[in-house]
Amino acid sequence: MRENTERSITIEKGTNILGGDQGASIWLAARNVMKIGGKKGSIPDLRDGKAANKIMKIISS
Repeated sequence: MRENTERSITIEKGTNILGGDQGASIWLAARNVMKIGGKKGSIPDLRDGKAANKIMKIISS
């Protein structure tokens, strides 16, 4: 429910959309996502969910 984001990479990779902050624009954005069956973006580089394991490997070596 925003008109901008500080994480533009999520928009570029297709994992997020900006639906605005007004009821009609939010509804339209949600309807469009549901119409295509959900978001099918990709994970941004270096955001694989394995940061803790990588950090522990570096610390313990």
